[in-house]
Amino acid sequence: MSDQQGATFSYDDVIASFDRKRAIPVLTQPVKDGIYLSFLDFRENKPSVTNFEIEQTKGAVVTAIEADGSKRRIADYWGVVKNGEVYKYYKKRLLPLDKDGYGFTISSYLADYRRKNNAVMIGAVVGGVAGGLIGESSSRLAKADAFPHLAEPEATAIDMETGDLIF
Repeated sequence: MSDQQGATFSYDDVIASFDRKRAIPVLTQPVKDGIYLSFLDFRENKPSVTNFEIEQTKGAVVTAIEADGSKRRIADYWGVVKNGEVYKYYKKRLLPLDKDGYGFTISSYLADYRRKNNAVMIGAVVGGVAGGLIGESSSRLAKADAFPHLAEPEATAIDMETGDLIF
């Protein structure tokens, strides 16, 4: 393997390069509870807010609790970790994530996929094609946002370089 300037890399150089890419704090340390305003904060395992609460009503509402006891709603954030459970904020809801090898996958992907398929099948039987399409549109599956030029593939994981949803 060589780069554009003609330098060559040994097998060990290539492996060492990948090891460096994977040696990020969120993958090598226990994940800290808190609100992560950006993916960079998450990668570095440095939550921006550590005293907070989560409310699940119509969407996920995350509130920072200030030193004086006052509360401030956090409207825009990348994700949150509560009691060691990791979530990515996506379209007003929290997607549960599981650490998987050198990254994070969407925990509920298989359950949501099965739920979508069952809704489509039941909708098709009960309401014909229109019923099937209605069932499909109510799916909770997240769409990959890392590839806007593709036809919205279903997301299964987090891109550990950008924080985007990938498939």
